[in-house]
Amino acid sequence: MGNFIFSFLFSILFLNSFTLSLDSITDKNALISFKNSITSDPYAILSTNWSQNTSACNWIGVSCGLKHGRVTALNLSGYDLAGTVSPHLGNLSFLKYMDISSNSFTGILPFELSKLRRLKVMNLGVNSFTGEIPTWLGSLPQLEKLYMYNNTFLGEIGSLSMLRELLLGANDFTGIIPEELGNLSQLEVLSIPSSSLTGNIPSSVFKISSLKCMKLFNNSLSGNIPSDICDNLPNIQVLHFWNNLLFGEIPSNIWKCTQLQRLALALNHFSGKISSEIGNLSMLKMLWLGSNDFRGMIPEEIGNLSRLEKLSISASSLTGNIPSSLFNISSLKIINLSNNGLSGNIPTFHSLPNLEELHLSRNNLQGWLPSDLCSSNISNIKTLELYGNQLEGHIPQNIWKCTHLETLLLVDNNLNGNIPFEIGNMSMLRELYLGENDFQGEIPTSITNASQLTAIYLSSNSFTGPVPNFANLRQLQVLSLSENNLTGVDSPNQELGFLSSLTNCPNLFWLDISNNPMMNGILPASIRNLSTSLSSFRASNCSIRGIIPPETGNLRHLEVLDLSKNHLTGFIPTTFPMGCSLESLDLNSNKLAGSFPQSLSNCPNLQVLDIGNNRIQDTFPVWTGNLIDLCVLILRSNNFSGTIPSHTSNATLPFPMLQVFDISHNAFIGNLPHEYLMNFKAMMDAWEIHRGERDLSRLYIDSLTITMTLTVKGIDREYKRILKTLTTIDMSSNRFSGSIPNIIGNLSSLIYLNLSHNCLTGGIPASLGNVPQLESLDLSSNRLEGEIPTELTKLKFLSAINLSMNHLSGMIPQSSGQFPTFDNTSYVGNSGLCGFPLSQKCEESSPTGMLQEDDDGDYGILEGFCWQAVVSGYGCGFVIGLIVGCVILGYGRPKWLVEWIYRFYRIKMRSRRGNVEPQRRRRRTRRQEVCNWVGVSCGLKHGRVTALNLSGYDLAGTVDPRLGNLTFLRCLDISSNSFTGILPFELSKLRRLKVMNAGVNSFTGEIPTWAAATLPLLRPEPDPLDGTPLYAATQPQFQFSGYQLPPPNTDQLPYPYTHQQPPRSKANSCWYPPNPPQQLQQGQSLPPSCWEPPYQHQQFSWSAYEQPPTWKPSCWGLPASRATRIAECLIGDETGTILFTASNDQGLVCDNALACALN
Repeated sequence: MGNFIFSFLFSILFLNSFTLSLDSITDKNALISFKNSITSDPYAILSTNWSQNTSACNWIGVSCGLKHGRVTALNLSGYDLAGTVSPHLGNLSFLKYMDISSNSFTGILPFELSKLRRLKVMNLGVNSFTGEIPTWLGSLPQLEKLYMYNNTFLGEIGSLSMLRELLLGANDFTGIIPEELGNLSQLEVLSIPSSSLTGNIPSSVFKISSLKCMKLFNNSLSGNIPSDICDNLPNIQVLHFWNNLLFGEIPSNIWKCTQLQRLALALNHFSGKISSEIGNLSMLKMLWLGSNDFRGMIPEEIGNLSRLEKLSISASSLTGNIPSSLFNISSLKIINLSNNGLSGNIPTFHSLPNLEELHLSRNNLQGWLPSDLCSSNISNIKTLELYGNQLEGHIPQNIWKCTHLETLLLVDNNLNGNIPFEIGNMSMLRELYLGENDFQGEIPTSITNASQLTAIYLSSNSFTGPVPNFANLRQLQVLSLSENNLTGVDSPNQELGFLSSLTNCPNLFWLDISNNPMMNGILPASIRNLSTSLSSFRASNCSIRGIIPPETGNLRHLEVLDLSKNHLTGFIPTTFPMGCSLESLDLNSNKLAGSFPQSLSNCPNLQVLDIGNNRIQDTFPVWTGNLIDLCVLILRSNNFSGTIPSHTSNATLPFPMLQVFDISHNAFIGNLPHEYLMNFKAMMDAWEIHRGERDLSRLYIDSLTITMTLTVKGIDREYKRILKTLTTIDMSSNRFSGSIPNIIGNLSSLIYLNLSHNCLTGGIPASLGNVPQLESLDLSSNRLEGEIPTELTKLKFLSAINLSMNHLSGMIPQSSGQFPTFDNTSYVGNSGLCGFPLSQKCEESSPTGMLQEDDDGDYGILEGFCWQAVVSGYGCGFVIGLIVGCVILGYGRPKWLVEWIYRFYRIKMRSRRGNVEPQRRRRRTRRQEVCNWVGVSCGLKHGRVTALNLSGYDLAGTVDPRLGNLTFLRCLDISSNSFTGILPFELSKLRRLKVMNAGVNSFTGEIPTWAAATLPLLRPEPDPLDGTPLYAATQPQFQFSGYQLPPPNTDQLPYPYTHQQPPRSKANSCWYPPNPPQQLQQGQSLPPSCWEPPYQHQQFSWSAYEQPPTWKPSCWGLPASRATRIAECLIGDETGTILFTASNDQGLVCDNALACALN
């Protein structure tokens, strides 16, 4: 019997052991299957440790129960495993805890996991699981904690019973929070942040009495917080609803949530006042209410929150004073009340021993900084931000006692005085921002003792003296000293030595010394050793001389280089390497010469390229069209010439992002660049290109705080930020010819267009009426003809138009829009135009519209004669014309021949003048002789050559000595060519020569000694001529486009006038001040008051009239014989000062670099 019992017990034990062994094998096989589904095991955890030869209970991440030896926990969090979850994990029937978070698992959760009936905790967070949230999760009867945050689960949240903690944040849920969540009666933690949830928070959720923590932040939830929230949530400790669309007032009975420790309602639309009852939340540690629509003041009762550690109510329209009780909460670590309308003084720091951060920026705080700023009451302060207020006075001398201070931000106040020398004792200081105040004196050298400094911002103050040596600040990353009166360190080589010291700062990435006009030094060659991290170097308007070190191009990570408004000479570096990071290059307003280096094409990220106002001599840089990110291209006021060829690359269309195209004031010729205009995509639909950029800062050109000057509506304006929707084309003051292409009408986002001062012909394209954003249109001083298109009246934003000095005809379009607001200055110089605002009525005939008799009569006669010969066939025919031409060429247009032609001409014209329609007038041409040659002008009386203007034609050779035979020559301009050799002595015979311009050539030798005795004005520079200048350095000078003018003798002048952009004037044009009291007609006199200046040296903009009016002597204060007319002036394309002087009985003489008297 005993043996039987023993055998029976042994069998039971054997079977039980066998069963347990089978169950263990099942667990092990399940884990092996899980291991085989892993595709990446970077730390070799499973591949080396999970071995078949060892028990699964000994594997890393596996835990087993003591009783049955079954797997009860699987923790593989944070091993960077990748793969899918094996369905065999569902065989771990004793599993209670599963954590596979912070890995890279993908796919869906297998249905087999629904067999884990004992599972209490499932953590799947921070993976890449997809698909719908499994419905079978509701069948896990003991599941208490479910973490599924930071995945890409979809669908609505279903009903999950028995849960205590539900964490589902950072998924791609859609829809609303299901009402069924209110059935989770045991739920203590509900966290579904950043999951695109919408709609109201279900009322049932606010009735889960067991809830302690509710985090629904960063969604799109709307509605308000129920007023009885605290009645149903007595245990609530954490409420995080920030960054939603909630509105209404904060419940006044919020104080009933007596256990509440953290309340975060920021970034919503809560309104009303902050209830004083909030002071009863005695357990509150964090209060975050910023960026709402509150009104009123901060309640004084907030000082009762004795356990408060973090307070933030920024950007909430709060007003009034800061409660002094607030500065009595000794537990406070962070105070943020910035971006409100708070006023008054900063309260005294009573007892804030734990305060680490104080943010009071962008308010209306006044008074001095508290004297106890760094006392023992605030000894642990690390961040002090008070910028954007109206604080005044000095920085307290005891600032150094803030031994833990890391950030001091006092920008944009009214602080003054000196920076305390003791600031160098602040060993923990990392960021020092004192800009935009009125600090004075020198920057203390002790500042370099604060060796932990990473950022120094002292811009926009009144600092003087030298820049300290920053070599000790090896952690320095940002240095901004712009807009002060700092000087460079005196050194024998005149280099800016402090730049060399910065080579010891390996982390420097931002350097700005702009607008320190007293720097007056040379860039050192050591600039190549600046930090390889340097991304921005700005040194505009610093009076920097010398050359740009070629090594500058080697700064591979440099994104912004601004050396504009200096006195740099030499050439632009050619060493920009492949893959350079440059985004903005601004060298405007220097004296740089040479060619435009093509190595800049190695900088594919260029957005801004500005080399305007230099002396660059080159053809159009076609390669710039390959810079696909280029937004701004400014080549204005250089010596570029030639035609603009077609784009050569077949890979990309040119300039797809260009929005500012300024090539004005050069010598380009040929047709307007039709192909480029056709591909200015950013000017066709600027808003479409930048659609979706909700951040307003992204509406400006990326990362470029740039300063550039553009001519807008006839005025030079400085832009410090460029909107991505600002578009402008300026090709004025060149020699473009041909017609304006119709394709320009496709640039529907274009705002400013300036094509003035060229040789454009044809009509104004009607397609310009398709540019609805156009605000300024300048087509003046061309040869345009025909009528003004009525389509222009559709331009509702057009506020400035200039069509003057063309050959337009017909009625000026009338509309109820912008056109009636333009005055007659927009249309002067178009004798065929009529209608408002001009005094010439369209119904009145104008027999003198085609031809008017001048006082000297000479040009009008020959113009009409030539026109009539071409159009009507009158005259003596080709043979007589050939004989007349030969006589004129040989004898300089004898007076008897002119008088004979004049008599013959007048007889013919009397019979035909009434039949000539003004709109068919052709452009005036000069006589059929040498005087009609390009660049040659002749006098009225003797018909001799008086002016030779061949500027900018790229001519090469030497000056022929026989030019000295032009004895009547008064103006000689051969500038901007490639002439070589010396100026021949024979030019000394030009006794009548008043202006000689030989600039921008390659002349050599000494300045001719005969010039000073012969010429009143000589301009040889900037050629490499040696010798003594004609004018002493002590004599006052007038600046003129890089040349020097001698001072006028003001005793002989009525007064000088300044013209910023003189247009080319045709023959017999006269110049007058703008805004005359009425429209001038032929023979009409001006009242004496029109010429009386309100001030001496008054500045005017000038315009040109086809016929000179009769001036009253009193307008000039000169004898009548000298005031009857103004002599003809040939005006070039450059900027300059026009000085009118009384010369002889034949009229007033115009002296200018490209203007000379011909009588």
